[in-house]
Amino acid sequence: MTIDIIQKLATQYGLFVALVVYVIWDSRLREVKYIRIIDDLSRKFGVITDIKKEVYYIKRSIEKINRG
Repeated sequence: MTIDIIQKLATQYGLFVALVVYVIWDSRLREVKYIRIIDDLSRKFGVITDIKKEVYYIKRSIEKINRG
């Protein structure tokens, strides 16, 4: 959103309306960023879970070999 749009809103509808529109617009952008972060962390958590499972299976295999 550009300054020109905010200025037009402020002159036509008042400063309060312009600020409300800006806050809603800014919140939408922030929400998109948060969704990207959550998606990225979810993928990374999935990788960590897969690694944990693999380590568990390797550990069990080593324990079986050591027993006999």
